[in-house]
Amino acid sequence: MQLPMKTARLRIRSLRESDCASFLKVMNSNDQFLYPWVRPVKTKAEFLKYYQTFNRISAEGFLLEHLENNEIVGFVSLGGILRGALQSGQLGFYLNEPYAKKGFMSEALKGIIPYIFKNLRLHRIEANVQPNNRASKALIKKMGFVNEGFSQRFMYIYGAWRDHERWAICSDY
Repeated sequence: MQLPMKTARLRIRSLRESDCASFLKVMNSNDQFLYPWVRPVKTKAEFLKYYQTFNRISAEGFLLEHLENNEIVGFVSLGGILRGALQSGQLGFYLNEPYAKKGFMSEALKGIIPYIFKNLRLHRIEANVQPNNRASKALIKKMGFVNEGFSQRFMYIYGAWRDHERWAICSDY
């Protein structure tokens, strides 16, 4: 399994610098939909800084494109990749609102999670989710993640330190 990969409805590939305009269009149109879970990247300068974090050493960025119309369906990030004894990473994800509640993120994660375990050879994936984000918690639970605890004031989003639940999945590859 290599990138790009295809599922029934999606092409999953690495984010490219040339995605800037279409990525920003989606992020700017989803500002209210993503609030307060994620503060979207909204300018070219923010995109370039964000894009540079996906260096394939400590972070990977997976762009989700609809196979029929090539529209951006969403994005999955794997950051904080640690090697050595941990072999872990932090999963993040968000959808373009028109594709929400239609199974697209489940479909994407069913391809991406095995890719992370087999190709990136990680042992553990963590997802930190705000307690009131029912949709994301239901999704990661469906994917096999287990709730491991609670982190107070874990992440700074929209001007406030927000609590998160800590979820994880492990694999012996």
